[in-house]
Amino acid sequence: MKKYVNDMTIFLNKPLDLALRENLKKYKFTEKQTMICLMLMDGWSNLEIANHYDLEVATIKNHMIRIYGRTGLENRAIFISHFLKLLFADLQKSAEVSKKIPCKDTFTILPQ
Repeated sequence: MKKYVNDMTIFLNKPLDLALRENLKKYKFTEKQTMICLMLMDGWSNLEIANHYDLEVATIKNHMIRIYGRTGLENRAIFISHFLKLLFADLQKSAEVSKKIPCKDTFTILPQ
């Protein structure tokens, strides 16, 4: 089996992926299951994930069954929809909080 070298570098710098990781923490997924969830949300197919880890597609499907079992979600579409709703709720909360925080830096555009 191909050793996966710190797959976190794929997703580490994306703010939405960081927010998604926070939402996934409550399910106590393994590191590989977490990575599969991130790959799913990023649009990877089972075949692409299997090729990335040098595994059979059936193995990825088994991971997916465990992931769906832990989350109580039935399939990929429902999984993606559920976590997108959570991400949008988080973004909305962030936007509401940022409206309440006064900005110290103000800029004035002077006429030329």
